[in-house]
Amino acid sequence: QRLSVRAQVHPVAFCEPRWSGRPRGIADIMRIGATGNQASRRFLRVNGADPSRYHVVAYLGTGFPDDEEVRRQKPQENGRIPGFSDAAARYVLSRGGEPAFHRLAQENLPLAYWVVRFFEPEKKEEWKVLVDARRVRVVGFLNPREEAAPAAAPPGADSARARALAAAGALGYPAKDYVAVDVGSQDRPKRTDTTVVLEAGKAAVGEAKPRITAVFHGARLAAIFPSIRVPETFTREYERRRPADWVLLAAKIVAIGAFVGLGVIVFLRLVRGGGFRWRRLVGPLGVALVGIAVALANSIPNVGRAYPSSPIPFSKSRSRSRSRSAASLSCVSPRAGSCFSRGRGPAGEPRSAAAARFAMRSRGPSSPRREPRVSPASRRSLRRGFRRCSIRTRRCRGRSSA
Repeated sequence: QRLSVRAQVHPVAFCEPRWSGRPRGIADIMRIGATGNQASRRFLRVNGADPSRYHVVAYLGTGFPDDEEVRRQKPQENGRIPGFSDAAARYVLSRGGEPAFHRLAQENLPLAYWVVRFFEPEKKEEWKVLVDARRVRVVGFLNPREEAAPAAAPPGADSARARALAAAGALGYPAKDYVAVDVGSQDRPKRTDTTVVLEAGKAAVGEAKPRITAVFHGARLAAIFPSIRVPETFTREYERRRPADWVLLAAKIVAIGAFVGLGVIVFLRLVRGGGFRWRRLVGPLGVALVGIAVALANSIPNVGRAYPSSPIPFSKSRSRSRSRSAASLSCVSPRAGSCFSRGRGPAGEPRSAAAARFAMRSRGPSSPRREPRVSPASRRSLRRGFRRCSIRTRRCRGRSSA
């Protein structure tokens, strides 16, 4: 609710002044990234979150995602945003050409983002703010939370539509072109999530229509992000492999293998013939190692990008079932002739020795094995154990299947 109200009263909180001209170098790109970082921090403060208590990482991301892929990945729940869709771009270019694609990229579907992630270790709740790299303004965000997190009562259908349209307009989308086409809800343990899908029919290219998905956690707007809906038949036809594609793939593999093999053969001949000078490689290798070290240092923020904020769940019931199955090794099949149910095998030998002897006896007839010597007393004990196991067959089977 705070988002929609602040969006109407203070729209400048969601954007920064537009960048004049296109970036001409790395310095401009870094300056745009710093400006986007400041805009995302201001966005969190406006929505009641303190950015100082989060770990922050910024990286480049791509837009223009397919709506079906967005629905499949559910970014409002896990925070993963689908990237650029080749099939959607191919459809728009084939139906409307470059002018239609350029128009959608300017008004409805940004092609490049500065994704600023605010997260805390071992907590699922995080913020991902999408900053348009061209206009340097916030155009979307994600704030996934735990399913058991409580929230206020959800808004009605009409109120959700109005708030979604207002938020889309505050984020820079042409809200007058969008219409709500779907409103759905999902019950959580302590709240109700409402999803509103907005579609711009006026900006459609053929059957491709830009969309905006807004998700409410109770009464709070928790996510809003753009996508484009492309006919499913075209996507399937685009992703389908043709015989020519398999032939080209096989030719590519053969060509790469032949090139690598030829390089290895030439290298071995040079080394054997003494024409390869190892000392000449010290300088180039040193320069290459310096470049590799700089690249590794530059990729350190990727650790924060891929860090899973929510802890990995561990199933106690699965570990308990594994321990039971390991303990059920003491219950031997009728072929072995005994059921070790009290920690001791026949003739008073320990359970570990009995299990090892059972593993030796349970091998197939084709595998070579050496029959151990069994005393007459052990044979009589095995017979008595076989009778007890035949009487308690159900108990043995129940233990073995635990």
